[in-house]
Amino acid sequence: MHRSLFGVLALFSLGSASHPAVRPTRAGCVDLRLPIRASATNFDLDVTPARRTERITGTFLMQFVFCEPTVRNSSRADTLLVLSPGSTYNTMYWDMPFQPETYSFVRRASASGFATLNVARLGDGKSEHPADPEIVQLPLQSALLVELVRLARAGTLVPGKRFRTVVGIGHSLSSGMFNDVMLTAPDVLDGVVLSGYAHVSNGQPLAVIPGFFPARTILPARFGGLADGYLTSDNITTRSGFYGPAGTFDPAVLQFDEGHKDLVTVAELASFGIDEVPAPDFKGPVLAVNGNFDRSFCPAPLCANLLNEPAFYPKAKSVETSAYATIYFGCPSTDYNYCAS
Repeated sequence: MHRSLFGVLALFSLGSASHPAVRPTRAGCVDLRLPIRASATNFDLDVTPARRTERITGTFLMQFVFCEPTVRNSSRADTLLVLSPGSTYNTMYWDMPFQPETYSFVRRASASGFATLNVARLGDGKSEHPADPEIVQLPLQSALLVELVRLARAGTLVPGKRFRTVVGIGHSLSSGMFNDVMLTAPDVLDGVVLSGYAHVSNGQPLAVIPGFFPARTILPARFGGLADGYLTSDNITTRSGFYGPAGTFDPAVLQFDEGHKDLVTVAELASFGIDEVPAPDFKGPVLAVNGNFDRSFCPAPLCANLLNEPAFYPKAKSVETSAYATIYFGCPSTDYNYCAS
């Protein structure tokens, strides 16, 4: 018997920054850009094997969209879901404007009584794009998430909003980021949902992906001023590799996706591939959800490799795993109504 995603999130609920101008989005949501200071130890990618020895400290302008719940639920009033997208996606991954009644996780979460903080990764969306893309690695990304969560708990990230319970929800690359948060700052999050991710991948070096090229050459009007280390997919055929077989997804979604694709850095992909490590001191609950057509993280039939995930979180309160025929935008396509329960 499987449990709904928001049903699991309900279990998690048991138990000084200067603000720039706020730009309202739809009712109940604000789109913010805020300078966040963070320190991390990145990988030295110029040596083999890469070593986590490069200390970096800086202040980076980060974009996030905060949305209030549209339905009040007293048991979830002080719970925040922190969302981050996978590679070449931005905040639209979790709040897709195309047929949002079907594809927007944020809207479904809001209708279930959860506040959300939808974060664009560094080098992605409207977050800052550092001149040197090699610093945009998984360790720095996870350190920025840690600081965002701490500010949210303290009530200084969104004025007047303080949260006691914070759950991280990632997809693919950002699931790796949250795994790193659980490793380096195990007390920061109360629970984590990881989609499109597993510690047993297909063994391919993620820094080498066919069809990914410097974004400035693919979309010069949008990305012409960026260094070659910022990548995107070259065309819709490459993009379709993120999806299951024909018939398992709406082609109109793929068309929308291709028209709104974003960025990933070479350094993010490289550090993601070498940072699939245990988080031995994380004590909250973990939910791992994959689609069984995932080419990178479901190498075993029916994603049976997910059964190994509990070993990577030995102190976790619980580790639940689920695989579905397809997953789109954070929810099983075969069972989407469960995401609303």
